[in-house]
Amino acid sequence: MQVSIDQGATWSGSGTGITNSSSWWIESVDGTLYNGTQFGPTFRSADDGANWVDIGKSGARGFINHDDTLYTCQWYDAAVSWSVDQGTTWHPTATLVSSSPLWPMISHNGYLFVGAQGTGVRRIAHSDDTWSTMNSGLTSLVVYAFASIGDYLLLGGSAGVFRSMDDGQSWQPMGQTPLGQVYALHTVGSLVFVGLDGGGVQFSADSGATWAPINTGLTNMVVARLTNDDNYLYADTLGGGVHRLLLNDITTGLEEAPGVTT
Repeated sequence: MQVSIDQGATWSGSGTGITNSSSWWIESVDGTLYNGTQFGPTFRSADDGANWVDIGKSGARGFINHDDTLYTCQWYDAAVSWSVDQGTTWHPTATLVSSSPLWPMISHNGYLFVGAQGTGVRRIAHSDDTWSTMNSGLTSLVVYAFASIGDYLLLGGSAGVFRSMDDGQSWQPMGQTPLGQVYALHTVGSLVFVGLDGGGVQFSADSGATWAPINTGLTNMVVARLTNDDNYLYADTLGGGVHRLLLNDITTGLEEAPGVTT
């Protein structure tokens, strides 16, 4: 595990307590870090990654707070679990029938959404609910990412970007979808960014009507995750490391996207 305190300029090791090095997901939830490993348990850190505690749940691929409850989805088990004590104890949600490996989750408008690589989108409101299928309008059931702008819920997958204005009950393609699979989806204000399988990073300032690449400096065009802080957009690439771009370099001169409430 590596950490940076200078926005990625330098990195240092931070892995005390981690007993499995197959990390594939890290998330900060209410100030606590959760590190999911592919072939081992999940680890929790309350001191910015200096020390880690084993909290179980092998194959965890995501962590999110919804309805004052911590949720995680597991890739191999195709299951979602919840905890009210930061992962010290876990409880299963209802079984996701005929589900594929799970990856993205998002809390949006009172619902928890989870995506799968082959069976699309499921939704619940509370931990004891039965999962509902939300695939109307999707042309592919391979889902890799969620994001939101106001009341709009966005989805990225093998068929590009889709948008829902009714909490997942129906989906529409989002404008002129970029070519290629969308692995990462991220919003900053009214801007939408996508990380593509071979196409690097593209963004839209007009609700997906047009897209523009921002790939200068990228050494690998397969972008798995996108995130930002107050100054930079960060792109995590498969095989090319982490790259960053000043947000001001992207947003200068852009107007608010029409029809989008943030």
